[in-house]
Amino acid sequence: GMGTEDGIVLLDYKTDRVDSAEELVLRYRRQMELYGDAIWRTQGMPVKEMYLYSFALGETILVES
Repeated sequence: GMGTEDGIVLLDYKTDRVDSAEELVLRYRRQMELYGDAIWRTQGMPVKEMYLYSFALGETILVES
């Protein structure tokens, strides 16, 4: 992740073959939330934004928690 004063931006690259961004978010939201919790506990910094980059879709998707 990239550190900023107010938190970390988490970006995870996925190679899954999916038809929609929603499909990818449904699949990985929980995992991303767990990553965020772990970063908060170990680094003491909040994760302010989480993104998935989909190679299949060629786009970056904001993961809403």
